[in-house]
Amino acid sequence: QLALAASVVAEVVDRIVAEVNDEIITMSELQQMTRVIEAQSGIKPAGAEDRKIQREMLEALIDRKLAKAEAKRRGIKVSSKEVDETLDRFKQRNNIPDDATLAKALSNEGLSLKEFKQQIVDQLTQDRLLAMTVGTKVMISDAEVRKVYDERFKQGGTQVHLMSLRLPFPP
Repeated sequence: QLALAASVVAEVVDRIVAEVNDEIITMSELQQMTRVIEAQSGIKPAGAEDRKIQREMLEALIDRKLAKAEAKRRGIKVSSKEVDETLDRFKQRNNIPDDATLAKALSNEGLSLKEFKQQIVDQLTQDRLLAMTVGTKVMISDAEVRKVYDERFKQGGTQVHLMSLRLPFPP
């Protein structure tokens, strides 16, 4: 009788890089966020600069998880209609005719349409949380905005999109 023993090789597919409350952040999440930033900037850092960016991305992911938990605690929600409206404005602003073209452009940057929509939800949630917690405490005058604009952008060559959102919040 011949017995064959199959050799099993254990391989680490992903690993936990941080834990925030009861949620984890995996290495693949961190790498995906880093790939998106690199694709958007067109820069592929190496060595110490790459480690610095990875650290900044990890801090951003931790902030996002903390904000998400606080928003949930405060009952902040984003509807699918709001996500769709934001997505439509994004497509219009970037001259993207349809979802298929958007999906292709996102795929070139390492994102799926579903992941992009989740980023929109996360951003809208974080914006609402920020508005609830500091929005009434921080006042920026038109003169201050003009001063910063004149200092940083008046030279030309830079396109700036400003949007003011006034959103109703739950009590």
